Amino acid sequence: MRRLVATLSLLILPALALGHHSRAEFSDETVEVEGILTRVVWQNPHIAFFLDVETESGDVETWRVEGWTNPAALVRAGVTPDLFEPGDRLVVAGRPSKIRNAVLVTNALLADGTEAVMAPRVEQRWDGPAIGDASQPAPRMVDAMAENRGFFRAWYPSGNPMMTMRRLPYTEQAVAARADWNPIDNPIVRCEQPGMPFPFFHPRPILFTEDGQNISLHHAYFDTRRTIHVDDGLSADDQPRSRLGFSKATWQNEHTLVIETTGIDYPYFDHSGTIQGSAIEFTERYSLSEDQTRLDLQLIIDDPVAFTETVTIDWHFLALDQPFSVYECNVF
Repeated sequence: MRRLVATLSLLILPALALGHHSRAEFSDETVEVEGILTRVVWQNPHIAFFLDVETESGDVETWRVEGWTNPAALVRAGVTPDLFEPGDRLVVAGRPSKIRNAVLVTNALLADGTEAVMAPRVEQRWDGPAIGDASQPAPRMVDAMAENRGFFRAWYPSGNPMMTMRRLPYTEQAVAARADWNPIDNPIVRCEQPGMPFPFFHPRPILFTEDGQNISLHHAYFDTRRTIHVDDGLSADDQPRSRLGFSKATWQNEHTLVIETTGIDYPYFDHSGTIQGSAIEFTERYSLSEDQTRLDLQLIIDDPVAFTETVTIDWHFLALDQPFSVYECNVF
């Protein structure tokens, strides 16, 4: 274990978002940083710290501490902003970056000896009283049958769709492109809204609403809003290319919606720099359960640049008793 002695300087800066950039830069090692808390920012999508670290030679280095989860999750677990008072001495544990002075925080030892667990599925690190546990009780399901809204509500992914990305059959070309990806200066870190199908692969809700004769599909990730065309007279060949592409829907029955998307003008498949081709196409097949509480999604992606074969991904969404909120990206 490596211990760093630091003056904790929590600067008021725009917030960092979950998945804002790849966590591949952080090692599996754990370090502890001890210092004095000077300022704190507590806003969505989650907290961010900066540290002035005193080295063994007496010099001061600037370190950044990145929050792991969003403030609402911390508050639900009992970790509230009033616990972090300027002037307090803290010890922070986390995973250090392999390329810069930064730490992904998991645990914090407060001045009174109470430990705050700051990340999902992380155990208590120190002896003594502790608060916070990212394994929160599951939100309640709504009475969807009574509401009878069908597809047109907010839907929350079950589990983390990001985990799916690790198992996809990428081409050597797509993977090799990651070498040119700068993990601390790229379109995602700069808060440039990504193209499709990037917004699917994040643990954020989606929202279906009616938009005249069309459908609006709102992905909470990066506040991505898509128009899903239902007009049979529209041809995808006549539409301009864009980062979201052109999406056309077909109702197969009242419980099944199929959306086909083409014309996507966006070069990256994920936040690690994996490339995708200009001819990428994908199909979304949504199936609503009889009790309207579950929405199954089958996502089929065809892209010979990114994948060695056609990719089929299955996961599902739930109708939960939670307000729909968007991912707030700010330049860190």
